[in-house]
Amino acid sequence: MSVIDSAGFDIEYFRKKIHRFYGRYSKDIITAKSLEEKLSSSGKEIKALLKKFTIIGIKEEDAVLATIASVFEVELKTFNKKHLLNKHEEINKILREEGMNEIIINEP
Repeated sequence: MSVIDSAGFDIEYFRKKIHRFYGRYSKDIITAKSLEEKLSSSGKEIKALLKKFTIIGIKEEDAVLATIASVFEVELKTFNKKHLLNKHEEINKILREEGMNEIIINEP
């Protein structure tokens, strides 16, 4: 059954296409649950981290990506200059202060 959003996009079609893409090209799919478990095991809480990132002007969804990159030790590829690429040093400063892994952020 297709679900069409307000802009006319078939959500189910895109959900399946995205799932196939990540299934084909990803070793692991990081879920909210796996992120919470990893953070919890190191005594960190996502809400506290997100607050620190938003204070320096990083949108919450971008802060989650930075946190994932740190926790799972992956490189973050993005075209987002305003909130990620240009804030690389500030992001790593927060991660260092939290005793977390610094991250690498580059354009694809």
